[in-house]
Amino acid sequence: RSDITLSTTPEGFVSIKNLLEDPKLGSISLSHDGKYAGVTISKIVDGAGTRESWLEIYNTENGKLTHSFKGGMKLTSLSWSPKENIFAYTQTEKEITTLWVTDITNNKSFQLLEAIKDFSSFNWSPDGTYIIYSVNEKPKENKSGLKRFEGLQDRWPWARNKSYLYLVEYPSGFKQRFTSGDNSTSLSSISKDGNRILISSIVY
Repeated sequence: RSDITLSTTPEGFVSIKNLLEDPKLGSISLSHDGKYAGVTISKIVDGAGTRESWLEIYNTENGKLTHSFKGGMKLTSLSWSPKENIFAYTQTEKEITTLWVTDITNNKSFQLLEAIKDFSSFNWSPDGTYIIYSVNEKPKENKSGLKRFEGLQDRWPWARNKSYLYLVEYPSGFKQRFTSGDNSTSLSSISKDGNRILISSIVY
């Protein structure tokens, strides 16, 4: 056919297969000194739509890959410590999450949090001595077949889900709960010295 040609250029057409199955960049995070860049990548690994996520660490001076964390797991939410070349990331399996911390200087990793159900997100303190994380709590299953609406927003399927805040110290792993009650809470900000946190309360 006349429309078929040979070429050595890298240009080509993007197919549906490329869009669905090629690796996709998730997010990029720089270390505190800018020496390293962490990248989250995901890819569909089979026809059933199973997604694999992994992390790659690059040296920003030469662009070389220095570390790769891959192996059939769902690894996400990479975040660098504000003070050291240390980063935290999450590994999730069936709604159970483990928070890992990795030190690039000695290439060591350890679990700061293990087996947290319905883990949502986390943030380092400015001094790198603790992490604030949030957990979603779902209401007990209603088996009566009836539901009493408590307000307009209660029509939303997720309206009765609550988000609460916890603190875990680094590197000891000591943790404590910060919020509870009827209202969801979220972290708005942490003071520069790390001694105070600003919490938002959400009322439905």
